[in-house]
Amino acid sequence: MHSSKTLVAKETTKRDYSISYSVRKEIIPTHTSAVTKIDLDVCENKFLLSGAFDTSINIFDLEQMHSPGKFSFEPIVNIDSDTVGMHKKAISGLCWYPLDSGMFFTCSIDNTVNVWDTNSTNVIRIFDIEAPVYSIDVSRCALNHTLISAAAEDNMVHLCDIRTGKSIWQLKGHNGKVLETKWSPGQEYALVSGSEDGSIRLWDVRKCNQSLLTFDQHLDAKDRSKVRKKGLGNIKSHNGAVNGLCFTPDSTRLISTGTDSTMRCWSVFDGANHFVNYPGVKNQHQKQRRTSYLTVSQNGELIFHPNDSFVVIYETKTGEVVNTLKNHFKPVTTCVYNPELQHLYTAGCDAQINVWVPQYDEEISNDGEESEPEDNFSDISDDEISWGY
Repeated sequence: MHSSKTLVAKETTKRDYSISYSVRKEIIPTHTSAVTKIDLDVCENKFLLSGAFDTSINIFDLEQMHSPGKFSFEPIVNIDSDTVGMHKKAISGLCWYPLDSGMFFTCSIDNTVNVWDTNSTNVIRIFDIEAPVYSIDVSRCALNHTLISAAAEDNMVHLCDIRTGKSIWQLKGHNGKVLETKWSPGQEYALVSGSEDGSIRLWDVRKCNQSLLTFDQHLDAKDRSKVRKKGLGNIKSHNGAVNGLCFTPDSTRLISTGTDSTMRCWSVFDGANHFVNYPGVKNQHQKQRRTSYLTVSQNGELIFHPNDSFVVIYETKTGEVVNTLKNHFKPVTTCVYNPELQHLYTAGCDAQINVWVPQYDEEISNDGEESEPEDNFSDISDDEISWGY
């Protein structure tokens, strides 16, 4: 006899596998150029934050997303380029403050990280990194620090303290631009960084003098002792720039993607490569400074990977392709998963944000017909697609 937990787990998996484009739920951003990053607040899972190449910021209230029927979601907040303190160049990353949706953070290739008050839409603090910043992240489990990690062009991860307003530490070790950084969802002092030098490093931010280990693409679980001995050397995690990182929710696995068009699954404990083959990965950009924001499902069983103008869904453990999501007209740059509703939100260079839901949640239209969306995005420049700054 199956336990209730087992039945719930099976139903959760079934729903994730059935995700498809929603014709009943529509998000309508005001961005006039490529959407570079989206994020969903972790307090209520209802506020969606988006930033774009044109420096604009939108916030959407998705509270009605769970309701039956047809809904269109327009921004409840629209911050444009004329706002005092707004970035001077493209927004490259953003995230919510995990403890309170009253604050969020953005970064840009204009060398700054901004702290925003959501209610007033004012910039309340600016960190000058003195180098272009490609992504930022904030720990979701931290109780003893309020640090923003910023991946920068000067080959370092900068740690900015929200309380003091200062960039207090730099994590040094990479030999190329740092393109991505992620905090562990289970260890408040642990974070990883991915670089143009092809390496992924694991850090304990209390020990900033060197990384704990470097993930070696050639070593598996049988070589754990070698991983720890070789982890600080000049070794490769990918044969191209590492521009995407994502932890599984239990913090035991790390998923990485690189411009060598490979995706890898790692053991966070010892840095071992699980050698899972993920076929058909596309992650080649004219300029390697664009971060590829992939995400995983609530139980960590599925990976959602931007693949040119598609999003490919892979099984984490086997690498099997589950589905390919098609409804963007230009390359997909970012995606985020809603663990409460099991929805997926994706955005890209077509300036659109799409909603994907389990087929069981999607109402059948009265006439049973779905019209093909019209391509109205020919005015998005090729420079924005390639991030030709």
